[in-house]
Amino acid sequence: MRKITFGITIAQSRSSATPNIGLACREKMPKCRKVFALCYIIVFFLCSSAFGQEDGVNREYYDSGGVHYERTFKNGQKDGQAREYYEDGTVKREVIYVKDKRQGVLTEYHPNGVLRTTIEYIDDFANGVVDRYDEKGRLRHSSIYENDKPNNKEVKQFDYFDGGQLKYEYYFNEDEGGYSKTYYENGQVSLDIIIDWLGLYECKNYDKEGNFISDECPEE
Repeated sequence: MRKITFGITIAQSRSSATPNIGLACREKMPKCRKVFALCYIIVFFLCSSAFGQEDGVNREYYDSGGVHYERTFKNGQKDGQAREYYEDGTVKREVIYVKDKRQGVLTEYHPNGVLRTTIEYIDDFANGVVDRYDEKGRLRHSSIYENDKPNNKEVKQFDYFDGGQLKYEYYFNEDEGGYSKTYYENGQVSLDIIIDWLGLYECKNYDKEGNFISDECPEE
């Protein structure tokens, strides 16, 4: 009798418990779906922030509506042409990215569209010639960079009269030496300085007609 009673008791417990479990699951199903959807959204945004922008061209805008930045992304990294614009739409800066690193020549422009700077990049570091120009497109300064810093091994500098004529030029290479020349406005050399690789120099002064005057050097 005990065994029969015990078995009946278990059967009754199972039969009474099973419908309750199924009912509970059916009642909670909508909540489970909401939780699952929420988790999916969270994972999506976490992945987006981890891998960066979506592939393709990404643009950022000025408050006025004009394009400010324009970059190309691939696999969540900057890869391809990148440009920055002045608010009037003139290109301010452009460079090529390869896997999030600047590669090749970065070019900058003055607001009037004239070339301002060229910088050679290798793996996101300035390595090579850096040239700087004035608003009229005249070369003002040229130097060699290594790992984002000027190495001062080779330097060029220029200055001009208001009319555009060359007024001053300087060149120095630490292995070869260099020179410095100052000009009259008519184009004749006023002062010619020769510099050897040790930094010693000799000078020659001329008048406006190009006649030699003296070998005196200006005080430093």
